[in-house]
Amino acid sequence: DALGPRSQAAEINEGRTLTTYNCTPFGYENFVSAMTLANQDAPLNEMVDLVEAISEGLAFRRERRLATLLTTVANYGANATTIAAANRWDTATAGDPIANLQTATAGVWLGRGQSDLIGFSSLAVYQVLSRHAAILDLFKYNGSSPGLATPDMMARFFDMDGYLVGKAREDTANEAAAATFARIWPDRFGMVRVARRATVRNASFAYNFRHGAPITTQWFDQRTGHGGGYYAKVSVSEGALVVASPTGWIIDTPIG
Repeated sequence: DALGPRSQAAEINEGRTLTTYNCTPFGYENFVSAMTLANQDAPLNEMVDLVEAISEGLAFRRERRLATLLTTVANYGANATTIAAANRWDTATAGDPIANLQTATAGVWLGRGQSDLIGFSSLAVYQVLSRHAAILDLFKYNGSSPGLATPDMMARFFDMDGYLVGKAREDTANEAAAATFARIWPDRFGMVRVARRATVRNASFAYNFRHGAPITTQWFDQRTGHGGGYYAKVSVSEGALVVASPTGWIIDTPIG
């Protein structure tokens, strides 16, 4: 980058690797009868609930897809650690989660542009870390003796900008059968760079691409029920894709 009195600046050479992504349409519809609307009491608003129920369903399904993308070890390339059975964090030896997390933090590529390093795990993994003796010992050096470590406390000690705990559950039983609840986030610990601004010059682990904006439609059908009713539909075309695997790290089998 040095320049002489009459020299010409060296030109920076850069390129981009192109790939494809797919946006898949997703949507739900819902119905409320005119009779229900005529008999609703304040402060209830069935028309608002009509659309919110759909939005909740779409958000839940999106979380399932993103949980799969973020916890698939193959998506991280070489940036993965598998904890042997004898060294897991919930065993008698308690493993070494501090060294494991420091290795992950050091191994994540910083990349360009403004971004946040966000950690995530299942609820079971967080609960093990929150009461782990080695984690709690870290806080003794700042004069505190917490009984449990919070996500914010762990994020601060391991140079993360946040730590999200996946608590969502789904009923995996068939309709009309007895409920069987299961967590949708598997027992892994990961951390990924999340861009503060979406740009090709800002390295981020993954993006959720969208084709257009979500579409919400409502219509009245007088043929349905007593006095007809209203339908609502919300649809969105989107697809998630890993774009920079070096900006993430996954720890497989930390417990169990």
